[in-house]
Amino acid sequence: MVRRSGHRSIGRTFSHRSDAVRWVQATELEIEREGLIPDRSILKTMIFADLLARYRDAISISKRGHLNMERWVLERFLRHPMARLKLNELRRDHLQEWCDERLKEVSASTMRRQLAILSHVFEIANSIWHVPIDNLTRKLVIPVSSARRQRRLSGAEHAQLIVAVEASRNPCLLPILLLAKETSMRRGELLALRWDQIGKDHILIRTSKNGESRTIALSNAARAILDSVARIDVRVFPTSPSALTQAWRRLAKRAGVNDLRFHDLRHEAISRFFELGLTAPEVQSMSGHKDMRMLYSYAHANRLAVLSKLNGLN
Repeated sequence: MVRRSGHRSIGRTFSHRSDAVRWVQATELEIEREGLIPDRSILKTMIFADLLARYRDAISISKRGHLNMERWVLERFLRHPMARLKLNELRRDHLQEWCDERLKEVSASTMRRQLAILSHVFEIANSIWHVPIDNLTRKLVIPVSSARRQRRLSGAEHAQLIVAVEASRNPCLLPILLLAKETSMRRGELLALRWDQIGKDHILIRTSKNGESRTIALSNAARAILDSVARIDVRVFPTSPSALTQAWRRLAKRAGVNDLRFHDLRHEAISRFFELGLTAPEVQSMSGHKDMRMLYSYAHANRLAVLSKLNGLN
């Protein structure tokens, strides 16, 4: 007998063991080459949540992004009604409906990043776990992403945030806000930051989003921010991604600052670096961008600063 998950069992009788062994080897090779039609009856015994949970616990947990966006996205999928559907009942229409609902809350680019996680779930299920299900994320209708954000944080808005942050119950929020604006560090880098990564005049990011390490120069202002944080944990900011997200949303609402995302602080910091006169390689060493074109897409000149320089030249 040859049994393989996702395929029908196959059996034959032989007079000699050697013949049986050769047949088993040939049959398994044929299965590996997808020469046999997979048994799709297994789809009736599993629900979508089974795949999502298995991916979360076996695949996602080993990724750097697991504690941040990826785990949050998987948990959101698990809470959705379609997670209770059997795999043979799951259709592309269900995912399209989910996309249409989600696009009311997030941008098309965010939607694409979330669907990329789901696409990998289907690919792993099919190629590694031998679950004969198609990748239902293909051919979904997702609007083209809009132009890159050019949101700058004004001085007045910064002051409003500082005043409003006093009412926050999360003690990490203020230093995280200030350090993000001072260093251009990503949210995940800030939340993963440990005290042993901090030197006298630098922060060592051992593994960044692009898989490489980098050293961030600490300004006097950044050093003062870190000195103000109490050392109660090995992490500098012992708070969770979800807690920070909720605290940020409440802060922006209290401050009356509209359409401001936490990631916009990174845009603000990079734009400010250029305005302070840092060269592109120097800014790149701070931000960690490998592609110079991507770096420039993050930099947005302040219109009033440009006008002031132009008028000065004239």
